[in-house]
Amino acid sequence: MKLLWVTSEKIGSRLVRWGTDSDCSHFAITFDEDERGHGIVFHSYGSGTQLVWFREFIKNYQIIHALAPKQNLTLFEEERVYRNILDSESGLKYDYPALAWWCWRVILAKCFNTPITHENKYENPRMRLCTGIVPAVLNALQIQFPKGVDPEITPPHELYHILRDSGEFVLADGFAEHMNVIRS
Repeated sequence: MKLLWVTSEKIGSRLVRWGTDSDCSHFAITFDEDERGHGIVFHSYGSGTQLVWFREFIKNYQIIHALAPKQNLTLFEEERVYRNILDSESGLKYDYPALAWWCWRVILAKCFNTPITHENKYENPRMRLCTGIVPAVLNALQIQFPKGVDPEITPPHELYHILRDSGEFVLADGFAEHMNVIRS
């Protein structure tokens, strides 16, 4: 299981990276991944939360950062995490009102140096942005989500830094580089 921060050449990804001055624009989680690019990915995009084949996912996205749980998970533990995430997140629609609010706050931050707020006023608890699945991931891993952080207003790269610095995850050394070679 890996937590992934990715980017693409699509206009939305380019705008997110420009607006947030970051190297990534999207969050996803992969399960049962192997060195050949097989596995599945769970993320929220377009039509909502969804599962896709990892090989298909990496055709469309370049992996920028990858984290793994600090403690290696057994197959049973990874399956428990996968099931918990599916139970709480599967079938949720994409949160377009929250995305509009997020974009507005990013524009204000980029153009007027106004801080991005600490909450997304338009998020719907039954809808998700890509970063909105992070609490379910942490909950499934029995890791406390940081207090005062709203994942649906926090830019993806900031969530990466929060989780990387939490002490609960380690860098998945070489994973992004290897998978990015496979995608070519």
